[in-house]
Amino acid sequence: MSSRYTDISTLHPLLLRLVIAVGLLVAASCTDRADEPGGGSRTDQPVGTISLYLNMGDSYTPSRSASRTPLTDPDKGQGYDPGSGFENYIDPADFRLYAFDGSTTDASGTTTADSKLYCLIPPEDITIVPLSFEADNRHYVLSFPISEEFKTFFETHSLKLVMLANWHGSYPDVAPRTSASTPEGAAEGDTPAEPSTAKTTLTPDVSTISDLVKCREAMLDYSVMTPAPDRSNLIPLFGVNDYGTITGIESGKTHWLETLNLLRALAKVEVYDAPDSNVHIRSARITRYNTRLYMAPHEVYDEGDYVKNDYGQDYGPAPTIPLPSHFSGTGNPGTGTSSADNYESSNPITMQHVDVANDDGTTSRHFIIYVPEYRNLTSSTTARNETERMRIEIEYDELEQGNPIKDNTTVAETEEDNYIQKKFYIEFGKYELKPSTQKTEVKNYFDVKRNYWYQFEIKKTTKVMNVVANIQPYSEVVVTPPLGLDRDPDGNIITQRYPNGTYDVIVNNETIRRDKDGDKVIKEFSDGSLLCEEVVKKDYIHDDSEKDYAFPFEKEFSGGNMIIIRQKSAGGAFHGEIDNSDAHDHGMDDRALFILDKKGDFYYVTYNPETKEPSYSPNDMKGDKIIQVNGFQFRNKDEMKKYIGSYVVEIKGDDDKTTQELRYYKDGSKLDWETGVPKALAEPTID
Repeated sequence: MSSRYTDISTLHPLLLRLVIAVGLLVAASCTDRADEPGGGSRTDQPVGTISLYLNMGDSYTPSRSASRTPLTDPDKGQGYDPGSGFENYIDPADFRLYAFDGSTTDASGTTTADSKLYCLIPPEDITIVPLSFEADNRHYVLSFPISEEFKTFFETHSLKLVMLANWHGSYPDVAPRTSASTPEGAAEGDTPAEPSTAKTTLTPDVSTISDLVKCREAMLDYSVMTPAPDRSNLIPLFGVNDYGTITGIESGKTHWLETLNLLRALAKVEVYDAPDSNVHIRSARITRYNTRLYMAPHEVYDEGDYVKNDYGQDYGPAPTIPLPSHFSGTGNPGTGTSSADNYESSNPITMQHVDVANDDGTTSRHFIIYVPEYRNLTSSTTARNETERMRIEIEYDELEQGNPIKDNTTVAETEEDNYIQKKFYIEFGKYELKPSTQKTEVKNYFDVKRNYWYQFEIKKTTKVMNVVANIQPYSEVVVTPPLGLDRDPDGNIITQRYPNGTYDVIVNNETIRRDKDGDKVIKEFSDGSLLCEEVVKKDYIHDDSEKDYAFPFEKEFSGGNMIIIRQKSAGGAFHGEIDNSDAHDHGMDDRALFILDKKGDFYYVTYNPETKEPSYSPNDMKGDKIIQVNGFQFRNKDEMKKYIGSYVVEIKGDDDKTTQELRYYKDGSKLDWETGVPKALAEPTID
């Protein structure tokens, strides 16, 4: 916060002593903010904390390279790419974390990968905090406290965690975990039949990972998704990892797990001009796409099912394609081979135009879009016909000879009538150059899969268009500030924002409410003002020692100003100490009357009777300049208490000489300097 000093050189001698006595309280406001104390957890009587690295990148997963390598073989791509920051956003208010029993066995006693649900980790119990803000090491740690029951269970069972993020608020309900969660004789995969419009409810010890990723809430209606800084159109994410049995958990300590890698639900498609292309792409469109997508891949039960360190096998065994038959019970997802049994649309969608800077200072036209998975093949070797395949349709800044010249006109007058825009099509496939024609042709087609980045570099001459396809999977999602989670100026994760401008942050695993100035909010009053606390470090004795000091004050929210006196009470009741903060409140009939702004100036406040908006004047109700206001910041200061509820104005006489006058805050009546506020007028002290 800024300084709340005022010039004390012209104050009355009695008030000069008074201001010096409390000066340290005000002076504390201009020093640096100290780290806020933390500790504790968000569940009752936790017996320990589990933490894991979230999206750690190469320094913690050295077997998977996230850096680009030179393009030496188009069939091998360029290795793994971490993607840009916007593709890696996680909305801190839109995720779920589930614990599954990785030791689940089927009827024959064999451990099955499709594990059964143990519980949902309550989102409000989870904290996501920065691990480091150093260059190239800006990643996050996810933590949650555990109960004695949880600890005991996973000491003998394998803990499998499933994380869903950015599912646009679409998550199934989870029934409470009880001793009767598993019905008598329930078989693996048994789930209650759900009506076509019913919201899914997952049941501990019954529902499986398949039930979670195939439920109705796991399917999303697709609209063009372009991730942006405001966290709109975020790409859904999925991750799973089996951590084995968890032993050695101690109360008050953190048990660390390995990285949880997240998988994007969409493919990224990009087409752009080669640097030496003679003509330039004018527009690009996707010809066919799925109007619905599953936000998680199917038949993926552990990280090893989608992280294989082989770009040709990542991510997932096959595209996960929504089908109407999945919800009618007549088929399995992902088996459709024609538009008759899927959600495909033949209405082209336009790719976004982005200018990308080249090394030589020029720019190239790139066209980008994020799309759901798509099936271009009917078998491993057979492609669907071209009207059913997803293709990229491009137009160039080049006109082809078209209709004949119209009668009685010139070519110049009818150029647009005589030439047409020719369309070209890029296939999702591997290309090879034919030496005989010096033209690239499709070697083989492929399906479009999630978490892959399909880049097509196009070189167009007047006669030939050649394509170089670079197909590379992303590495695990890397969440990097400031392109990751919403943070406050101190780098703390903002978990929730409120309409009045306050927000919750995580500080040392503790949730703290702060206002728009970054001050800790202790309480919100009925009139909308706030009881705040600022933690500062102040060297009181001018040596090497510093002391953390908690400076509390009542704050007018609309301007962030310190409230010194209210309309009917002489508070700021807690300037100087915090105790019994629940003992008082302030309604709309007790709003701020005198305030101190961040520059150290005092103001008299009036309110519009219709809009209730405040207006501020440096002069009091009688028109005289205010130079000091005294509220409850002076409580319990011996003889200084008598000035609570008074203020000082400066009056200029006819001879231009100034005098000071002590006045009562309610009506501006003159007070005696020695008496201060008479007992008959004084507000009772709040103990």
